[in-house]
Amino acid sequence: MSSLATRNIAIPTVEALTSCYMPFLKNGGLFIPEVIKDLAVGQGMVIMLKLPNSDVKMPVMGKICWITPPRCRHGKEGFGISFDEHTGNAKCKMQIEAMIRGRNQKTHTL
Repeated sequence: MSSLATRNIAIPTVEALTSCYMPFLKNGGLFIPEVIKDLAVGQGMVIMLKLPNSDVKMPVMGKICWITPPRCRHGKEGFGISFDEHTGNAKCKMQIEAMIRGRNQKTHTL
């Protein structure tokens, strides 16, 4: 069984949040454009997420849903985390979707 990874993630702007958010995942998720060695798809992760214009770090639990390796021709390197079904995650998802509502910009994912 994979160990639980932890990471502090601060998303500085609404534009960056829009680029990273993955609404097509059932409970939402984020693509983090950062390479972390020793991550595996399916591995559990807890991120302490700081959203734009906030000083609060929210714990978000999820699983690594994909990894784009360095020097990949077809996308930005980094990893995706799909949010678990958890009350705190639902609150985070609602906050993110309220912040990015109506924005139409290119994302790091689909």
